[in-house]
Parts: sequence; C-alpha cells; structure tokens
Amino acid sequence: MMVDALHKLIATFDPEFQALLRNNVLLGGGGSQIPGLDRVLERAMDELGGGKVVKVDEPLFAGANGALKIAHDMPEEYWETLS
Repeated sequence: MMVDALHKLIATFDPEFQALLRNNVLLGGGGSQIPGLDRVLERAMDELGGGKVVKVDEPLFAGANGALKIAHDMPEEYWETLS
C-alpha cells in the first residue's frame, strides 16, 4: 500500500521532476522505525527507474519540527486570524 501511494504520488508530477523526487524520498514517522523499510521502498522504486530513500534523524518529531519551521515563517497577520 505504501509503495502504491509512492508510485501514484510520483506519477502526479511532471516527468522532468520525477527522477529528482525518486532520489529524494524522506522517510519519517513511527513506521520509519521498521527495520529495512527504506531498502524495501528503494527496491520497489526500481520499476520506476530507481530511487533513494533516507530516514530522517528524528522520525517521531520530524513532522512537528517541519510545522514549527513553517509557523515561524508565517506573516504576523496570519496569526491574528487564529485569535
């Protein structure tokens, strides 16, 4: 299922960017701690032309850390609408 989702996602991008996407897959979240999952995903991408999967340093907090970075870059008026 994860492999199918990866294939579908990559297929939605312009073909000239697909190789770039396939070679920059980041694996995060709780599931990323499954031993060998990164290698399984890389093998599954062989039929698409290959790819590279990298586990993030802090898999459980990567999403929250990314959201925090985005929040810091938001203009102040966006925060006023939350009040």
